[in-house]
Amino acid sequence: MKGARRKDLTQPTTKALNINFVFDEVNATNLKRFFLASALGGAANRLAPMEKALLQGSVSMLFSTDVGRDFVYSIPKATIKPDGALAMNTEEWWTGPMVLEVLYYATGQYASKPYGHLDTSAIA
Repeated sequence: MKGARRKDLTQPTTKALNINFVFDEVNATNLKRFFLASALGGAANRLAPMEKALLQGSVSMLFSTDVGRDFVYSIPKATIKPDGALAMNTEEWWTGPMVLEVLYYATGQYASKPYGHLDTSAIA
């Protein structure tokens, strides 16, 4: 075929790993994370939206399944942030979409595994 372009290989230019989840318990802690809020005047029940930076740290996630093998994902560095609109439907559970973004961290014990590791051996 003259002039036809064929793709034989794709090289990633960006490595990104996101874990999407939804909270369905609307409480002060979850709302504080969703709105990136700080406590207003030190009062835990009054929040000032968009006052804090993204929450960042290490994460250990247990994935428990009804079928198949459970596993633990240990992440050395990640950030958690809102991922869409807060669903406020009066006929269903209120939900808030969030995303855990796994970040590159090649330091110390994670020098050879900068995105963490999965462990399927310790869980029954």
